[in-house]
Amino acid sequence: MRQLLPFILVLACPLMMIFMMRGMHGHGSKAGHEDPAAPQNHADVTELRALRDRLEAQIDDLDARMEALEGADASSAGSTPATNLRLAEQEAIDG
Repeated sequence: MRQLLPFILVLACPLMMIFMMRGMHGHGSKAGHEDPAAPQNHADVTELRALRDRLEAQIDDLDARMEALEGADASSAGSTPATNLRLAEQEAIDG
């Protein structure tokens, strides 16, 4: 028995590690390891791409409006913000 003691101690460490790892990971189930933010199917990816495209279009529109407002401010220092906004909206529609 005394000859087996070092062998048992050497095996105890990896065996305990295996059992502890299985316990931490829910006995091999993968239910808790999925990324909740990851799209679940192709339709979700397509929907997200369409949303991204709409948002990029809105950003481009807002950038154009800001440039128009900044240009209107430089050209007419005495105008009101409401006038500048109307000018920016008109330029966004025309351009």
